[in-house]
Amino acid sequence: ACYAYGQLFTVIALARASPMIVFVVKAVEPLSTALLAIPILGQEFSRPLFLGLLLACAGIIATQCGGLSAEKSAGAGSSGSTARALVTISATMMANLGFSGRACMV
Repeated sequence: ACYAYGQLFTVIALARASPMIVFVVKAVEPLSTALLAIPILGQEFSRPLFLGLLLACAGIIATQCGGLSAEKSAGAGSSGSTARALVTISATMMANLGFSGRACMV
């Protein structure tokens, strides 16, 4: 079920934005997997691992923001495109949780 959930939200995100944006956000999946492993698998919280994943996520977010600002400077940006980007990011994060849940339960 988690796999289907992840695929569903990936397709929703891909329908709303370019694959470049979707897969940059999907690169955050190791963070959600590590965080889900704590309650589901009983893993201990590792501060160095968490900080490393957080740093990687910050880089991904910076890449995403740079892509959005490039769209705006090209004249494609509007409040509609910002809302579309938020829906895309939300759907992609939901897909990440689906795939992370699958990784923790298999």
